[in-house]
Amino acid sequence: MAPPGMMPNPAFAQWLQQYQAAMAIEQANQQAQAAFMAACELMRKDGVRGFRLDVEADSTIEPDEQAEKAARVEFLQQMIPMLQTVVPIAQGNPPLAEMASQMVLFAMRGFRVSRTLEEAFEEGFEAIAKMPPQQPPGQKGGHGPDPAVEHGKIEANVHGDELKAKTDMAAIAQKAQAANLQAQIAQQRAVAENERSQAEIAMAGAKLQSEHEIEQARMNMMNARAAGRLV
Repeated sequence: MAPPGMMPNPAFAQWLQQYQAAMAIEQANQQAQAAFMAACELMRKDGVRGFRLDVEADSTIEPDEQAEKAARVEFLQQMIPMLQTVVPIAQGNPPLAEMASQMVLFAMRGFRVSRTLEEAFEEGFEAIAKMPPQQPPGQKGGHGPDPAVEHGKIEANVHGDELKAKTDMAAIAQKAQAANLQAQIAQQRAVAENERSQAEIAMAGAKLQSEHEIEQARMNMMNARAAGRLV
């Protein structure tokens, strides 16, 4: 309100309104900056535990889980018999081990769920190639081996190969699960990083807008003073 005897100055009133608006924007920017810094500090302290996961309804997850399980079962049903056939042949024979490895990898690449297991299979065939080769069931000379003993050896080798194949498959499945978990964590980190970048861009834009409005208000006040319109 202007003092008694003085006319209100419209230019000064307009400048005062612009100045108050600029101060309100600056205060809002400071509050947003403080909230953003607090969020960054929380992310640095908590790491992965600081992320919040949105859990989908069972109706949307179950079909994908069932399809994944069916694909893995089909892969194991096709792969285990093949391994039981080629592993004894490749054992102790590097050239055949390399050929068997390529054949197995060729078959695996037809299954999307096996992409994370190729390296493990390659390492497994390299180890198989270095193992002692299996002895033939019978040898010439002397009285010859005892058929019962040789039969027992063959059965033991077969059971040992089956057990080893099952153990290898369990290890491969565990490795696949670990790879899937790491992929999910990486995806969550990427989403959080994207949200942080968007927040920084929004804050930078708001700050530039605030600075522009403050500078405009100052220029208006200086122009008003220069024109002699301020009381």
